[in-house]
Amino acid sequence: MSATAARAVPPPLLIDLLGARHELGAPVLGVAWAGDSAGFGLGDGSLALAASGWPGAPELRPRPTGNLELVPASAPPPEPRRHPMHRGACLSVVADPAPDLLSGGLLSGGDDGRLLRLDAAGAVSEIAAFDGGWADPVAAGRGGRRACAVGRHLHLFGPAPRRFEAAGRIVALAFDPSTLHLAIAHGAGVSVLTEGVAAPRMLEDQAGARALCWTDDGDRLAVALAGDGLWLWQVATGRRERLADGEAATALAFAGAGECLAAVCAGRLVCWTGTPPAAQALGPAAQVSRIAGHPRLALFAAGYANGAVLLCRPGLSDVLFVRGAGGGAVTALGFHPDGTRLAIGTDDGEAAIVMLPDGLFRFQAQMPPAARRTA
Repeated sequence: MSATAARAVPPPLLIDLLGARHELGAPVLGVAWAGDSAGFGLGDGSLALAASGWPGAPELRPRPTGNLELVPASAPPPEPRRHPMHRGACLSVVADPAPDLLSGGLLSGGDDGRLLRLDAAGAVSEIAAFDGGWADPVAAGRGGRRACAVGRHLHLFGPAPRRFEAAGRIVALAFDPSTLHLAIAHGAGVSVLTEGVAAPRMLEDQAGARALCWTDDGDRLAVALAGDGLWLWQVATGRRERLADGEAATALAFAGAGECLAAVCAGRLVCWTGTPPAAQALGPAAQVSRIAGHPRLALFAAGYANGAVLLCRPGLSDVLFVRGAGGGAVTALGFHPDGTRLAIGTDDGEAAIVMLPDGLFRFQAQMPPAARRTA
């Protein structure tokens, strides 16, 4: 083989080096983490829990020289555990901390109108059932606080249960980190419910909202408005800043403890950093279907309609390929809360977990250009 041909061979994908793949036989509609397992919500109504570590899993070990050594897997991953949940599709799945904070579970909503919880022991309990509507979206926070939308009606469970009727269909829910404030995106704008305050606060009532995302400190709320661009609110003061004009973003994510905001705008991944925020396109000009932000690092995962998954860092043109193109579109992405694992789901039923130790990103900066790819 010539030197030119050798250079043309792409580096291996992270999913093949540090990942595990599972064929689940049903479209993946969402993913959330419960401890060290990723819970994949499926189109057949079940939740599949896949372990992110096992005896014989691949790993990166530091060498005395400062480089990293890849230790390949010596044993296959265990099969995911399937839990029948809904009579139709599992439309939403979120992490649900236990009230005592000692264990956690998953909260799911389905097109059968039921809001269900799967606990750490695998037991399923029904929180609520609604006639004539889908239980979607759902949200969960500390202290047993849970929220579920059915059309334009919001149902809040926990220490201060209440109901709220929005001016239009509810499309997104997000608790702030304190879980005392719940942001609601609906067809007439954005409302915020605060525990102990009777009247909801309307942040925006001029355009329908499509996506929401809080910063880690709960000070700012990013909102994508249909036809009115992307906005960033200082919730305490009501001050807002427009980040992008035109059609609303279809997904939002913060990374690096709220230092960076990314959105899918016109199918492209765009990031804002700095003060005032400056926009930068990340990754290739291809159709992005899902994004996720790393909880600690300025790093985003982008899933594409062609099945690829990339890791992108603001300010860099290089990307790390986690999964190559092929198969179904990426329909679910989620970092583990500690950032060391990434869960991936596709619409043709593949679920995967890729280990991403911090050393991998330190090593990336030392890698020669031939081992990286430029978008």
